[in-house]
Amino acid sequence: MLGSVLHTYNLVRQIAPLSSRPIQLLEHLCDLFVDNIFLGSRPKRNFKNVLFRFQGAGLAKETKRSNNKKGKTGRKERNAKPQLGAPETIRDNPLDAAGHFENERLKAYDLSLFHLFRNLDPPFLGNPEFWMRVFTNRRVKTATTQQTLVIEERIREAPYAIALDRIKDVTITEFTGPFPVAKINFFKIYDLATEVLKEIARRYQQSMPRQMEAYQTLELVQPPPADAAAGYSFIVVLMLDIDKKMETPGNEAQEEHGGVKLVWDALEKVLEGKSEEDFLWKHL
Repeated sequence: MLGSVLHTYNLVRQIAPLSSRPIQLLEHLCDLFVDNIFLGSRPKRNFKNVLFRFQGAGLAKETKRSNNKKGKTGRKERNAKPQLGAPETIRDNPLDAAGHFENERLKAYDLSLFHLFRNLDPPFLGNPEFWMRVFTNRRVKTATTQQTLVIEERIREAPYAIALDRIKDVTITEFTGPFPVAKINFFKIYDLATEVLKEIARRYQQSMPRQMEAYQTLELVQPPPADAAAGYSFIVVLMLDIDKKMETPGNEAQEEHGGVKLVWDALEKVLEGKSEEDFLWKHL
């Protein structure tokens, strides 16, 4: 849910920056989940592919049979152009030792070093990944063998109180600031994302944008009821349409695309009057 909504928000901000504005709550969430949801950076094109990759789709090459000189079908050959498969389901996804799904797409717990420190086995001792993030102020997540040796030596030689102070300095931002990750109420975030998708569905089912009518004729968007699944179906074909149009030289500008305007209006309506504080736990 949240990934789909943030990808939609990013599409609007990239395609129609003059007709939209930054929404601070969504900006914070995009920054927090830039690795999980956007795979490292917010896309400026190929929106559908990046969304599908976040949802577990992999690259699959099409195959075709070659003809021999007599016109008979020969062995299969690999097509040089890779195709992106459909997103994978997380159904029957096994749990790891920490109780998380092994192929989890949205790892909110991974945003917190404090959570990692507490849930290591054994807890509160740290591991190379944890100490690398502490000593680099979160800039580096994975330590090489040489870096691990250096970090272990620094920890052994210095009083542990120094290491604890370093942990405090790095993790304190999880509890302070305008949008501290430890205080985010993800139940409310989920409800918000669901309502955005429903609002998108309500709008296109009442009046389909001209640029999207063909997709409705082909039944690529869902009919009523206006639920979250219907909203998602519209997002996918909107990204498909934008991506196709942007492939044509000179046709990159899609500021006036009716589908983009529809999803922006839906975002504005659902988030009207809401602030970051509305999505934080009050007594944490």
